[in-house]
Amino acid sequence: MQKMCFPCCFGRSCLIANQGYMSEAGASLIDRKLDLNIVPNTKVIALASETFNYTAIDKAKAKSVKFATERFPDTLGKKMKAGLPPKIGSFQVFVNGYKDADFWVRRFQDEQPPKPVLDHFQHLFEKIVCLDYIIRNTDRGNDNWLIKYDKYKVETPEECIHVAAIDNGLAFPFKHLMNGERTLTTGRGYRTLVNPSRRRLKNWSSTN
Repeated sequence: MQKMCFPCCFGRSCLIANQGYMSEAGASLIDRKLDLNIVPNTKVIALASETFNYTAIDKAKAKSVKFATERFPDTLGKKMKAGLPPKIGSFQVFVNGYKDADFWVRRFQDEQPPKPVLDHFQHLFEKIVCLDYIIRNTDRGNDNWLIKYDKYKVETPEECIHVAAIDNGLAFPFKHLMNGERTLTTGRGYRTLVNPSRRRLKNWSSTN
């Protein structure tokens, strides 16, 4: 109903409200299907925690049920399930050793990696562009894609640098984007590192 009758009243008019967790899991699914390997594994799960946002009624009910099951463990304790009701959301694997893309891009402008590493970085960046195009991502800024770089691992470029596309909750719009609803941060620092002359996206797409 919200999509059909009130699409402009909740956040971005091109997105369905309260469906960000499904967008996160959907981006992870597409990443695995295309063998991009840039989105941390994400699943839709149900969890309950006191730190979640619950209504006063849910908290009072959980407290009453807990008291009753502890007071009468042999009767009510066997029939009633204590605790807060679980909430559905997305659960994503935490990636270690990664930093915001903006941190490493600024470093790369002052101290560029070797050319093979830079070429591989461009290949990874093009994978992010490809993923965002497919899922119609409406938000890709400095803080929602990460880079892991270890210049001391010089065996192969693939071991030196990795990227992770996180925060994909604002993807899969149900209609075309309006002006100003899409924010992609590709400033001068990115353009100096990502050189169209050594583009590899065509080669990647022909093998996948």
